[in-house]
This record gives sequence, C-alpha cells and structure tokens, in this order.
Amino acid sequence: MRIAIAGFAHESNTFASQPTRLEDFSIYEGEEIVPQYGNTFHEVAGYIAGAKEFGFELYPIIEAGATPSGTVTREAYEEVTGRILQGLKNGPQLDGLLLALHGAMVSEDFPQADGET
Repeated sequence: MRIAIAGFAHESNTFASQPTRLEDFSIYEGEEIVPQYGNTFHEVAGYIAGAKEFGFELYPIIEAGATPSGTVTREAYEEVTGRILQGLKNGPQLDGLLLALHGAMVSEDFPQADGET
C-alpha cells in the first residue's frame, strides 16, 4: 500500500497586520520530510511510525509550516496547495493521502483555508 503524506500548517491571527508570506514558511519536500520529522512530536512523525508499524510505503510530497502570524497571502496559499496537487498528479499510483493541517489557517481568499486545502 502506498500513501502520500503532505502538510500545510498555520495558525492565523486576523488581527495581526503583517501577512504570512511564502518565505515565512519552513518547507520540506519529498525525501527531506522523513529525516526532518521522523523523530519529532508532529503529526507527520505519527504517519512515519504508522507506515513502519503497518508496512506501507510513504510517498512524501510537502510539509509547510509557519509560526502563528497574520493571514496567509494568496501567493503562499496557492503555491503550497499547488505543490500538493502537483505531487498527487505527477506521483505514483496511490492508495491514500494523509494530510496534516492545523485547523486555524486563514488566507486572503479563504476564511477557513484548511477546509479549502
């Protein structure tokens, strides 16, 4: 079984005047993800541990996260979600997707951006 993993996490504060830009995110892609998150207390670490325990293959796409700050810019939102979609489209045949989201992201276009992702 092959499962894609991706993450896009941000806790937005709509009262903050400074928007959150693409360069404010720490972004890891592909094979960078497993060594970066494998031994952490992060959702992605749980995905990695579960894959090992149950014997399925991971197809890591992207993990993007930023510290809590202002609304996510249109450019940042479209870039990260675009990379997720490209990874799914251009990758191997998959049996599922594990998507790590924070739940409190607001973008310039979507007041509930996690739900749009």
